[in-house]
Amino acid sequence: MTPDLPQRYRVAGVASAVLFAALVVAGMVGGIRDYGGPPSIRTGFNAGLQALSAHDGVSVEQLQIAASIAVNERHAHRYNLATALAAAGKTDEAIAQLRIAVAIKADYGLGYRELGMLQLRGARTGESLREAIANFEASVRIDPRDAAAWFGLGNALGRAGRWEPAVSAYREAVGRGMQIAAVHHNLGTALRKLGDELGARAAFKRALAIDPGYARSRAALATKP
Repeated sequence: MTPDLPQRYRVAGVASAVLFAALVVAGMVGGIRDYGGPPSIRTGFNAGLQALSAHDGVSVEQLQIAASIAVNERHAHRYNLATALAAAGKTDEAIAQLRIAVAIKADYGLGYRELGMLQLRGARTGESLREAIANFEASVRIDPRDAAAWFGLGNALGRAGRWEPAVSAYREAVGRGMQIAAVHHNLGTALRKLGDELGARAAFKRALAIDPGYARSRAALATKP
């Protein structure tokens, strides 16, 4: 994920860092362990502190995010904290932050897309996979131009064995400019599952035209269905 940090938040970032330092000092002097704001803000502040204290190499940006949440609850702050948590390998915590982000802003397509991406990492079956599909579907409803969301939706549907809608999703991703080997290969895989061998081989060949070293498509072409 890439940070969704509007320019006005960057300006506020310096002030946030100063505030964070002040809060830390106050905590050391007075033994304060919890920011005494409203519950939603306090939760965000504590989540930020936990994310920072649990890992080495804390960045100034992460400090600013934690302080920004304490000061001003915004969906972009939650998204950025989720980005930091995901980068640290704390997927469950990142998912929790993204759920808050889309609760704050119901039409936050990027938040739904990244929530689906994180859920799809470990979801094979069951509720997590169904929720990932629902989040991708929400993302493409909000922003149908988002090729990455269509690709994610195709992957989630394919994992669920729903090959026809997966083909449609992959074609949407391609049609909206996603010309990478993986999307064509996955399209070919879905078409092969549906018995369309000519379409599958054309997709695999397209993947190799984009990336001649794409071993998965080369192997798929050499394999008889």
